[in-house]
Amino acid sequence: MVTSIKKSLSKNPHCLTCRRNLPRNQFRKLYSIGRGLCESCATKKDSLKSLNGDGFIYFIQANDPNHLIKIGYTATIKTRLNALRTSSPVNLELIGVKEGSFKDEKDIHEKFNHALSHGEWYYPVSELVEFIQLETRVLAIP
Repeated sequence: MVTSIKKSLSKNPHCLTCRRNLPRNQFRKLYSIGRGLCESCATKKDSLKSLNGDGFIYFIQANDPNHLIKIGYTATIKTRLNALRTSSPVNLELIGVKEGSFKDEKDIHEKFNHALSHGEWYYPVSELVEFIQLETRVLAIP
């Protein structure tokens, strides 16, 4: 079934929501970041989208400044934050957002490798907290 969907999409690239035909280069870009949605549907689904088309690097932490900080990449902040909140036993807050690419996220991971706890979770060392305060913006997401 998955193979037939991929073949269908490669022959006739279209938005996975409204089925509108998409230019092949636009479809590849959107499909590769896991959305496969046209700009109109992506905007409706998540109004917090990147202006440059890459995505966002986000910083999430529990409501306690001593808790670990997650550094991640997403194309849709609200959707990602809601997914993390659903699977977390503690209340998570978005403490910073920065436009960027998947590569930019990996560069930030390397920069703060000394503070790595596990996966994409980091200890709130002063350099990381300062980076978040200086290099990111804060968004209010319900």
